[in-house]
Amino acid sequence: MTWLVNALFVLAPFAAFLWWKVHVPFNLPKDLPTVPIYVSLLGLWSNLGQDEIYDRWLRKPLEEHGAVRFWFAGQWSILVTKPRYLMDLFRNEHVYAKAGNHKKIPGTVMANLLGDNIISSHGENWRLYTSIMKPGLTKRDFDCRPLVNTSRKLAKLLLQAQMQTTSGNGVLINPFILRYAITVMGQSFLDTDFRCLDDPKNEILDLQMTIKQSIFKPLFLNFPFLDKFSALIPSRQRAFSLVRQFELLLCNLVQNRPQHTLEKGINTNSEQVIHLLERARKEGKITEKQYRDNLKIIFIVAHENTQLLLNSMFYEIGKNEEVQSRLRTEIDASKTLNPTASTVNKLPYLTSVIYELLRLYPPISQLANRQSNIDSLLGDEVPIPAGTYLAWNAYGVQTSTANWGPRAREFIPERWGSNVEEMQLKFRRETIRGTFIPFNAHTRKCLGQGFVLLQMKIALFELVRSLKWKVDPEYKFKLPGGGVLAPVGCKIIFEEIQTFEEMPETAACDNDITAYDGGDLEASSYQSYGPHNESHDCTKALDNNATSFWLTKYYPAPDPLPHNYNIDMQTLLNITSLSYLPRQDNSNIGNILQWKIALSADNQDWRRFFGTWSSDPALKTFDFGEQVEARWVILTAYTSAGSPGNRTNAAEIRVYDTNDSAARKTMDADPAAATATRTAGQVDGKGKDEDTNPLGKVGTAFTVLGGLAALGTLVWSVLRFCVKWKGTGKAQTLVERR
Repeated sequence: MTWLVNALFVLAPFAAFLWWKVHVPFNLPKDLPTVPIYVSLLGLWSNLGQDEIYDRWLRKPLEEHGAVRFWFAGQWSILVTKPRYLMDLFRNEHVYAKAGNHKKIPGTVMANLLGDNIISSHGENWRLYTSIMKPGLTKRDFDCRPLVNTSRKLAKLLLQAQMQTTSGNGVLINPFILRYAITVMGQSFLDTDFRCLDDPKNEILDLQMTIKQSIFKPLFLNFPFLDKFSALIPSRQRAFSLVRQFELLLCNLVQNRPQHTLEKGINTNSEQVIHLLERARKEGKITEKQYRDNLKIIFIVAHENTQLLLNSMFYEIGKNEEVQSRLRTEIDASKTLNPTASTVNKLPYLTSVIYELLRLYPPISQLANRQSNIDSLLGDEVPIPAGTYLAWNAYGVQTSTANWGPRAREFIPERWGSNVEEMQLKFRRETIRGTFIPFNAHTRKCLGQGFVLLQMKIALFELVRSLKWKVDPEYKFKLPGGGVLAPVGCKIIFEEIQTFEEMPETAACDNDITAYDGGDLEASSYQSYGPHNESHDCTKALDNNATSFWLTKYYPAPDPLPHNYNIDMQTLLNITSLSYLPRQDNSNIGNILQWKIALSADNQDWRRFFGTWSSDPALKTFDFGEQVEARWVILTAYTSAGSPGNRTNAAEIRVYDTNDSAARKTMDADPAAATATRTAGQVDGKGKDEDTNPLGKVGTAFTVLGGLAALGTLVWSVLRFCVKWKGTGKAQTLVERR
């Protein structure tokens, strides 16, 4: 019996402490139903998604009463979904003040990560942060070029990943979307290229993913006071350490970024958030800690909303072929190569799709970030004691049949209207009513709302016109248990839209095309020796020998994709087609898969054609469908076959003009035996043009003029004696002697 008494003596204080922490406060409104605490703790042991949890335990009491007593982040709060209550909550900041984790759960890992920032602060601090950062968050002239370029890179990466899958399985999309979202955030707000799209092993990317896995543990989210005992919990010690590492790394990367913008002087209209924060710190308006806290929140929030929404977009549109097709029709009809804000903001169906995604999949679905400063009456109905925390649930509000009709749970873009003006009016009206709150509302609505909408429109514009996709049949839809909202572990099967022609534009607007100005150029090098000391230089793609081939450099380190093969034909021709013969040695390593052909008559305006070839060794031919007047030709390989997928090869590349029918028939019938006349030019990989180069251009190569096939081998033999080789270490220049 003594041992039982001793046990009770030890356990009684713990039981009392536990009851004190989890009991429903007596001063909370008793007319509101209480959601059992175990509902909030389901994430500890169940695999239920928040949609399942909401429908089973929350929807009925919330739609009946408009608010419930709910355990959230370690304490009892009032969870609100009734629009009238929400508008009172959001409109009266002086009564229901923003209260972030630094105030609600001080000393925890989450509070250390986020600190006191523009989103969670209140009063004088919030007004200070807003006065500094708002111009960089709400400007109307965001540069769309980084958005366009990163969206195109994302499409290429997804296609490359699809090609590397086996048996047609889907691609796990979130890792790619995260890399894209961080890259865009850095370029648009922090004047920093984190290079996450280029390097999947990027340090800050790895650290960000590790932090999320460490912090968002259901046990510590529901009982954050446990962080105060981190000395006894190794996993929380590690979480605190990761937060410190993240802060130091982020500050170091941003501080040591290339200062090209500052050196040139900043145009007020082009200032990014980081410039404004750095100036405020220098002028003493904010402390070092305030600078760091706001830097961290921009990094986290400015990529997370888009990351989540893009995951939802791929899933929802991937299961709805009709929506995807209608989007593509609207985008193609715009006849726009490089979309701008003006372009995408005029597209009604694109706008409605994004609005509907935000309604059905609000990225941040639930937060408890308001605290009553005084005793109040919420919506003139619900008594709220001073000090009470209030939460809101956007998913519940935006899927309520009372707010959005009997089909509220369905994805119906058409519900927003028929034109952009009508849609924008509905967007504002529903926000004011409290029935559409993905960006919150009133004075504390998200300042980055406009940028998120622009980024989503540009991304969807680029992705839809270059890709088709569908949800992997093996994927089972699942939402996370709480907090953020997007499909978990979604896998998508991608297919490139077959060859399409883009509108002409100037080279200056396209990062993939660089004019031959006698300087450096993105042109592929070659592997100077193979296993038998044979050369794979650029001329091997034009030597009329199918057994030799050009191969880009792979040892000791490969030149990364994309790889360009550039041709200057020295005269204007009416080009009709191009053929490509891969290596013929029983290996497909480096065979071109995704490609672009660019043609120009003046080295400034370019016509572009895109497509995908199979990885087999057969001859590939692309007809332009018309005569294209051109002197310069660029064949670009975006992806290639074989492992490790970072090389490009070509046994023969030939360009045909209107007089080439006979030569082309010969080439198609027997690539190895066909002959044609070459016009001597220059072959270059990476490097400068030489003084001995009479063309004065970089990146040019030999071309095939099949219409002169009668001269064939004779002319080529003569030209072989008229050249001089120059070694540049990484490339060679073949100079014509006239």
